[in-house]
Amino acid sequence: MAFKVHDAVVDQIPATQSSTSTLTFSILHHLYLDSNSLAPVRRLLDHCHLPMVHDLSVGLQVHAHPTAPDLMSFFVSLQQTCTHHNSLKKLTLRVNQVQNQSDGIALANASPYYVTFDCLRPLTVFINVKSITLDIPCGTDLNKHQLLCLASSWPNLETFQVGEDYDWTPSSALTPRGFLKLLERCRSL
Repeated sequence: MAFKVHDAVVDQIPATQSSTSTLTFSILHHLYLDSNSLAPVRRLLDHCHLPMVHDLSVGLQVHAHPTAPDLMSFFVSLQQTCTHHNSLKKLTLRVNQVQNQSDGIALANASPYYVTFDCLRPLTVFINVKSITLDIPCGTDLNKHQLLCLASSWPNLETFQVGEDYDWTPSSALTPRGFLKLLERCRSL
């Protein structure tokens, strides 16, 4: 199932979370959402129950970068929406920058924040995930211990891409030995 999520569509869903306002899609396996920001996607997820989703892809056409709190809220909503934590196999979040039509200037290359362990922590419940692609314009700040904690949560991981066109912080201090330990825990990576 694929559809475009707009604020106007999500605004039609009652603001209070109750069992009558929760939309359950018990046999939905693949979902692609396209939006102009994470906020309506997160709000939609807050009103859905997707117990068996295997593949969730979100494409964002944005004029402004999602912030670290936006990402964390999205991951928490995902954790609460996909209640069978062993069913999610693939998560993709792609941020496509669009030009501002008034001045024709595209967004700056990277956000001023980094993806951290605390931001990714809600995703650790998805124990059978095989692919996580976060094609987002920001760097990554994970140290060896945090990366190994993520690897322990995702033993079946085959693909892990986070802001691949952007830097990891110097404080990450990942060493070749740290990457070897990661590969020991995620043998399919």
